[in-house]
Amino acid sequence: MNALFQLRCCQAVRDAFRRPMLMALLSLVVCHVHVSSDDGVHASRIRASLSLAETKVREAGDSARAIDHVQLGDAQLRFGRVEESIHSFERAIEMRPEWKPELWQYGIALAFAQRYREGRELFEMHRRVNPHDVENAAWHFLCVAKDADLATARQLLLPAPSDPRPPMKQVLRRLAGGDDAIVVDAVRDTPSMRERDSAQFFADLYLGLIADAEGNSAKAEQYMQAAAKTGLGHYMADVARVYAKRLTLGRAKK
Repeated sequence: MNALFQLRCCQAVRDAFRRPMLMALLSLVVCHVHVSSDDGVHASRIRASLSLAETKVREAGDSARAIDHVQLGDAQLRFGRVEESIHSFERAIEMRPEWKPELWQYGIALAFAQRYREGRELFEMHRRVNPHDVENAAWHFLCVAKDADLATARQLLLPAPSDPRPPMKQVLRRLAGGDDAIVVDAVRDTPSMRERDSAQFFADLYLGLIADAEGNSAKAEQYMQAAAKTGLGHYMADVARVYAKRLTLGRAKK
C-alpha cells in the first residue's frame, strides 16, 4: 500500500468510515487488490509504506497531525510491529479523541497485544458507528472469549445485520455456534470467481479466528496459514499474515 488514509473533513469520508472494515479501506487507500502469494513481495510492499510513514512523522516532528500517526500505525500493524502501532494509534487518539470509535485497526492491534478487555471495548464503540460489520463482531468475539470465556463471547455476540459480503452472514452464524461447513458451503456457492477468491480469504481468516477463540490452536493455525497465502494485498490480508505468524510463534513458545 503506497498511499494510506487521505482523511478529509467531509461527509464522504465520514460515510466511508461506517462501511465494513475492508470496504472502508478500499475507499480510502490505494491498495493492491491482487499482488502475489509470495510473502516476500508483501513484506517489500509494506516495508516501503512503513518507511514513507516513518519519514513523514519524523520530518513533521511536533507538527505531525493525527492522521499522520494513523497512517504510521496502519503501516506498523500491517508489518507486524504491533506495540509500535498501538503507540501511534494512541497518539492519534490523544490529538483527536473523537476518532477513537472509528479506529477498528487499533482494536485489532489491542487484540494481538492480548489487551483483550480494551479491544472488546473498542469494538463495542465501533459498532455504534458501523453496526452492520460482521468483522467487527468477530474481533469482539475473539476479545471476549480470551478475556472471559467462550460461553460469554457467544452470549455477548454483537449483532451485525445485512453485511452483504460473502460469506459474512454465514460467519456470523458460525460465531453463534454453528459448524464450519456453513461457511465452507457459502464459499463454494459463490457464483463469481472474483467474489469467490475474496470469500475464500475471509472464510479462512474468520474460521481461523473462531478456532483461536475456541482454543483449537492447530485448526486456527491451519486456517490462518491458508488466509495468509492469499494473493490479495488489502489491509485485512496483511492482518491475516501478521495473525498467522503470531499463531506460529505462539506454538513455538509452548
